[in-house]
Amino acid sequence: MPLGLDPDDPRVRSAALAELVREFWLSPIGQYLKQRAQEQAEEATKKLVLLAHKMTMNDRLCAQTEIWRAEKFVEWLGEAYEAGMADLKILEEEHDEHGN
Repeated sequence: MPLGLDPDDPRVRSAALAELVREFWLSPIGQYLKQRAQEQAEEATKKLVLLAHKMTMNDRLCAQTEIWRAEKFVEWLGEAYEAGMADLKILEEEHDEHGN
């Protein structure tokens, strides 16, 4: 990222967050949490598919919530990364336009 950017600019912060998300996903803890989220979603989905007919409404809602939470964790980080990379591209284009 070019020097002289305003750290209070939302696009600058978004681009910096994208780099943090990328580093997090590549780290051992990020890989572990991503894998656990996928496993949790798969396990809850299997449970729901196989046992829904025996479950109470509350148990079905709990299983659906487990799936939603696990999927959203990965989705939210992905969205932050994609938005940050888009903002980084805009910042780079603006930098190139100004000949800096």
